[in-house]
Amino acid sequence: MDGCELRPAYDPGQGTFTIQLWASGRPAGIHGLREPFKSADECVRTLDAFLVRYGLRSTNGSEKAHLLGALLHCARTAG
Repeated sequence: MDGCELRPAYDPGQGTFTIQLWASGRPAGIHGLREPFKSADECVRTLDAFLVRYGLRSTNGSEKAHLLGALLHCARTAG
């Protein structure tokens, strides 16, 4: 994912999880914008299809675990 960054986020008002795709320091897409995810696990589990649409590789197991932990941390510390 050279030049790209995945930023997990949680919206406490909506109770939804998203993962933002940033490329070259700019937002490039949001996984969970069109189909809101109430579950952090579902957000991570469906991420690879989103990444493929942007021409990026799928995440590996450790990346998935890191993102899941980060999403859960966002939810715990929100609001």
